[in-house]
Amino acid sequence: MLDFVNSKCGTYRNANGHVSVEGLHKEDILNNIFRVSDISNCTSGMAFKEKFETCGRRGSSNCKKCDGEDDGVATETASLYLGDRTKMPECERIAMPTRDDFFNDFLKRSKPVIITDAMQNWDAIEKWKNEFLRKEYGKKKIHIKLAPNGEFEGCEPSRIWEDSRSFKIPQQVRDQLPFPDLVVVRPATMNLKFSDFLDMVENATLKKNNVSAYLEYSSIPQYMPELEKDIQEFPFVKGMLTRKHLNLWISDGNTLGKLHFDPFDNFLCMISGKKQLIIFEPHENHKLYEAHIPEAILDYQPETGKFRRKRLLDSTSMVMSPVDILDPDFKRFPEFSKTYPLNCTISEGEVLFMPAFWWHEVQSFPSLTENRNVAVNFWYEPFLTKDFPCPGCTLDVNPKYSHLL
Repeated sequence: MLDFVNSKCGTYRNANGHVSVEGLHKEDILNNIFRVSDISNCTSGMAFKEKFETCGRRGSSNCKKCDGEDDGVATETASLYLGDRTKMPECERIAMPTRDDFFNDFLKRSKPVIITDAMQNWDAIEKWKNEFLRKEYGKKKIHIKLAPNGEFEGCEPSRIWEDSRSFKIPQQVRDQLPFPDLVVVRPATMNLKFSDFLDMVENATLKKNNVSAYLEYSSIPQYMPELEKDIQEFPFVKGMLTRKHLNLWISDGNTLGKLHFDPFDNFLCMISGKKQLIIFEPHENHKLYEAHIPEAILDYQPETGKFRRKRLLDSTSMVMSPVDILDPDFKRFPEFSKTYPLNCTISEGEVLFMPAFWWHEVQSFPSLTENRNVAVNFWYEPFLTKDFPCPGCTLDVNPKYSHLL
C-alpha cells in the first residue's frame, strides 16, 4: 500500500511517515541544481543593456567598437547579444566521465558540459563524407526544411502574412495568448532524393538566392539504420537513461536555429563543422517569455526560388521564445535583460550534454574543408522534467527515474 501511495502521489515516505532516503536524495538534487548566475565571471544581460541598444542591430556600424575583433570562436550571435564577450561564461569542458561522475556532477544538477573525447572511436567522423552518403543513400527519399537567409523558426509579426486579414483566432483562444500579434515561422518543406539534397547543400546558386536547405530531426533508426553502427551510445549513460530519438542533422553550415528548448536530455555530437549554442537556464522562464505562440508555415516556390508568407495555422508552439537575442526589444521583453547566457561552442569530435528545457539558440558553421555541417544527437527521457508552457513551473525529478534515487 505504501509503495502504491508513493507512486501515485509522487511522494517518498516510509512507514512511519518520515521522508525516505530516496526522498532526501530528491530534496538534495532539487536544492543543488546548477545556475549560470553562480559562475564567478558571469554577467547578466542587464549589465550590457547600453551596449545592446548601441550594437544590438544586425549590421550596426557601431558594433566593432563595442565588441572588438572577432576571434573566430565568438560569433555574431554572441557578440551582438553580449557586447563584451570576455564576460560571457563558457560551458565546462571535460574528458570522458565515469558513470558516477556524470550522474552526480551533471545529470542530476541539470548542468551542461562539453565532453571532448567521447567520439574518438566513431567511424562516422571519417566515413560519412558526401561521396559515401550519396553512394549509399542517394536514391532514398527524405524530408527537408527550407528557410530564407539561414534563419529557422524565429518569431515575427503576423500582420506581414497574406492571410492576416482573413485569418481569425477565436476570441476565447486569443484572450489566452500573451503574444497574439506574433507567429513562430515554421520552415517550408520539400520531399526529394537524398542526392538532390546534397546537390542543394553544395550548390552556390542557393546561397545567391539566400535559400538554406536543412535535413533536421531525421531519425537514423527509421531512415538510415545502417548508420547506427558507425556511432556509439556513450557508456556513462547507456542503460541509465531511456533513449527516445537518434537524429541526423545536415546543412551547408550557415543556419541559425532561433531560441527554443527541447523536453529531452540532449547529447549533441559534431561530425563536421562547428555549432555555437548560446543557452539559458530553464529557471524563471518568465524571463524568456515561455508561452503558447501561434504558428505559420512558409511556402517555397522552386521555379522562382522565392518564399511566400501565406499560411497562418490554427496551432501554437510551446517551446519557442519570442525574444530575438540578436535584436532584443527590451521595452516589450524587459525581463530578458536579467538572464544569464552561457556559450557552449562545439567543434568536430566534441559532444555537448544539454539537459532538458535549457533554452538555446544555435548558430552553425561549415567545416573548414567541406561545405557542410553534420551532427547527430541523442534525445533521452529527461531526468529532470517540468510542465510547459508554464513560466512559473520548476524542474522536478522525473518519476520514471525514481529507481535512481
